[in-house]
Amino acid sequence: MFNYNNTITSVDEPIGEYKRRLVYQNTSCAVLKVELWWYVNEEEQKVKEERITTTPDEDGFASRCVSNREGKCLCNSRPHYKVLVNDSATEEDLTDCIEVYNKTRGKIFRSKQVYRRQC
Repeated sequence: MFNYNNTITSVDEPIGEYKRRLVYQNTSCAVLKVELWWYVNEEEQKVKEERITTTPDEDGFASRCVSNREGKCLCNSRPHYKVLVNDSATEEDLTDCIEVYNKTRGKIFRSKQVYRRQC
């Protein structure tokens, strides 16, 4: 489904949600931010709000969870980025996309375990 801010969300019950957001585009290429949000069983929270569940790592990433469904919450993992390229694009056409991708890539070099006993 299409959401706000150039975002597409795919729901995969009972696993979670896969969100893709357009970070940059031109006629030859695009850079996407991809986030995986996993459903985690928990007791339903009385207050349904977003909360930080881990301490940030050295890059500043901290998993966030949102209680938005009965008996479950949705927690994110570290985002990653993709570059999509037009088949007819030349190397010169891709300069802007490569620059945007390289700026984001430095923030995401480590992956995190996304399965936890609690949210």
